[in-house]
Amino acid sequence: MKENPVSPGGSAVILDWDVFNDDVDNTETVYYRIKILSDEARSEGNIEIPFVRGITQVKDIQARTIHPDGTVIPFSGQVFEKTIIKSRQIRYLAKTFSLPDVQAGSLLEYRYRLKWDSSRLFDSHWDLQQKLPVRHARFQVRPYLSSKAFTWSARNVPPGTAPIKPNGKTFSLEIQNVPAFEEEAFSPPEGEIKARIDLFYSSLAYSDPNRFWKEIGDDWSAFPEAFAADRRYVRELVASLVQPDDSAETKLRKLYTRSQQLRNLTYEPQKTDAEIKQQKLKDSENIEDILKHGYGYNRGINLVFLGLARAAGFEAHEVVFSSRERVFFRRDVQNSGQLDRFAVEVKTPDGQYRYFDPGTRYTPFGVLYWNMTGVAGLRLQPGGGTLISSPDPAAKDTLVERKAAVQWSEDGLKGDLTVTYHGQDALIKRVNAINDDENTRRKDLEDEVKNWFAEGAKVKLKSVTGWDTTDDPLIATFSIELPNFGASTGQRLILPLDIFAGRTHPAFQHEKRKFPVYFTYPYEEYDQVSLQLPQDYEVEKLPTGAKESSTYGRYGDVWTQQGNLITMQRRFALDWFYFQPEKYGGLRDFFNKVHNSDQENVILHVKK
Repeated sequence: MKENPVSPGGSAVILDWDVFNDDVDNTETVYYRIKILSDEARSEGNIEIPFVRGITQVKDIQARTIHPDGTVIPFSGQVFEKTIIKSRQIRYLAKTFSLPDVQAGSLLEYRYRLKWDSSRLFDSHWDLQQKLPVRHARFQVRPYLSSKAFTWSARNVPPGTAPIKPNGKTFSLEIQNVPAFEEEAFSPPEGEIKARIDLFYSSLAYSDPNRFWKEIGDDWSAFPEAFAADRRYVRELVASLVQPDDSAETKLRKLYTRSQQLRNLTYEPQKTDAEIKQQKLKDSENIEDILKHGYGYNRGINLVFLGLARAAGFEAHEVVFSSRERVFFRRDVQNSGQLDRFAVEVKTPDGQYRYFDPGTRYTPFGVLYWNMTGVAGLRLQPGGGTLISSPDPAAKDTLVERKAAVQWSEDGLKGDLTVTYHGQDALIKRVNAINDDENTRRKDLEDEVKNWFAEGAKVKLKSVTGWDTTDDPLIATFSIELPNFGASTGQRLILPLDIFAGRTHPAFQHEKRKFPVYFTYPYEEYDQVSLQLPQDYEVEKLPTGAKESSTYGRYGDVWTQQGNLITMQRRFALDWFYFQPEKYGGLRDFFNKVHNSDQENVILHVKK
């Protein structure tokens, strides 16, 4: 095979792709056979298998390379584990390995199994597209043998796609000649825009989706109502924590703090039965047990806060949101598996609804983790649930401040940098680093800062504070060296004082857009760079500064000089996170103006 008939001119093609979800055996088996058509695609031999630690295990990896002459080279190397980053500040894990001696004409084959605990039952999701074109794919599922109905829904599936067919105890779907998935920068989650089949279990099915969600809310409310039921111990605890003349805000803050003081088992490494016995960890049947034991899992800690709030006289409910990390909620799809993140809703005396998540470690009072902002949710209530929406994220909720004091010499730029993370950026970093050692935390921070500068930058972390706090910012200080910085032209020296634009390029280079533009959340940036002038130079020209404001965001920079010190201050805010393709032209315009302003230089000349 020399050419790919699905996509002529391509460098590789998936010949066969086979996925078998066995819900009876709690496994998913995946097989690939890939044809390498040119040397450009040799990197396809570097395999990544995503998984979630503590939930799924990757087992039985088998792989081999087959040369055009029939030579078979089995994979016998080492499998590594690494963090892969799919979007801003979001961490995923993968098992990785490299197939041997990949070359043009080779066939690559590999197979693996994902295994999960028998106590879990997951929905199956079939993404029908890959980054390579697919000649043939087969998807199969063996449903769990229970009374629950098994059904499916489709997203973005091309017209004419064959239906899912029952075959004995399995259901299957076969597709042919699927074009490659074409990525665009800053797109919604791939699960939202790829052709996709979701398979799930549901004992309910109604012509009116509102009735479905109402009954789910009623059914699911039984657990939190029983677990957080009124108890004298809880009432007495609340009486000791709050004063009658405390404001509603003060009361809720005290109860929130008490809830977050509980040991959160969710963020500890998974324990064996022997470790649980050794640590004498006990099960909890209600929030009183959690409070007396002093520990619980994230949902239980949330329910402690719910029970405390009710005992203090607030109307409170458990709510469950649809995380927007992988796919967006669809009301018409009667799949309760879309709802996966629990929180607490409290109605304040002024009639406002506020949302809290003490069970997510390090989450500040009144804040929701980014993937629960701007999403649909369900209020759990006896008698029927109610669909709600969580508060939208705002730029002010996330701020990164970067302040650098630098000096220039012929060797480059050297100095110190202090980075202060507020809001979601601080929260995400803390949660991601909970089980990381000091070296891993150091490397993650240094790698992030290096990516702000031009290639060859040297960055060394000097100190960091705020890893284990909730309300304070996370502050990191670095020493930085930027070699070959600036351009010398005879008697002049040209310096791009916005040092953080070292690797930037126009965010949106294409004139047209297929998918919506999606950022993880709105955010603000504040940069300050102070440059001590070289002794033999003086300022010839400073940029006049810029200011831009639109429906998409705000931008401004100011350049000032005091003696031999030049200071550049820059502010940027992205005010929303989701833009339909018809808004792309205006958004692209805004980002191009910001980019052009970021490229402004200060011009120095040799003193006469």
